[in-house]
Amino acid sequence: MAPDDAAPLPATTRFLVVTIIVSIALHALALATMALVIQPGLAVDQPVAERASVIATSPWLWRLGWLPWQLTAASDVAVSIALVIDRQRRPGAVWAWACLPLTLAAVTADQWGETVLVTSFVDAARALGPAPDAAAAAAYVELEAWTLFMTGTCANGTYTLMSIGWLGATITACGGLARNRWLLGLGAIDLALFTGCSVTNWWVTTGATVEGGYPGFAVMTVFNALAFPLLCVWMGLMARAFLARRQMNPDPGNSHSA
Repeated sequence: MAPDDAAPLPATTRFLVVTIIVSIALHALALATMALVIQPGLAVDQPVAERASVIATSPWLWRLGWLPWQLTAASDVAVSIALVIDRQRRPGAVWAWACLPLTLAAVTADQWGETVLVTSFVDAARALGPAPDAAAAAAYVELEAWTLFMTGTCANGTYTLMSIGWLGATITACGGLARNRWLLGLGAIDLALFTGCSVTNWWVTTGATVEGGYPGFAVMTVFNALAFPLLCVWMGLMARAFLARRQMNPDPGNSHSA
């Protein structure tokens, strides 16, 4: 089909593209707040009392810093729902449906951890004081490590599985592997990085102590620093792939292709 004769995108596909773009913007905002607002309160190379005081003295700034991450989780749900709606009885439907329960499971773990981070964790930081005893410091690190385990291993690992579904649905819907080599290549690299994030986060958080800190935290930080910006790039390619569908033949209306 020539570009001048390209079929208009269905409203469901346009909505999907918009949700992807919004999600990319929210991911970028969340990365900025992580670096500028959240990181000082999770500076695990600093003494426990020092990083707790950052949260205790600016609790609403800490909570505000987590808001973009909560919105990002909501945007992931929106993308998965939009993908299901767009792919109904079209190529990629099986992949799209597989994404939805994975997204909901990831968001449940993510928001469980983040809800604790902006509620009882703030109370724990306030209660710790400048010179905590060993038991209080250990309890604080235990809660801190649990929240990081929920968000960085349970949620992140499930989001990674969700991303496999996003890739599968996009490649199936948008012309196959031949038309989506960059999407597949960058997506595969990013999935490997996020797998590394999840595994190292498990190692780091399960080994956390007051005295020894978080062994391997720097490795996990490198994985995250590479994985999240690359995620924004391949999500942009995902949106581009669906926009390019206007130059392809329309979906067969009653296709049950995976």
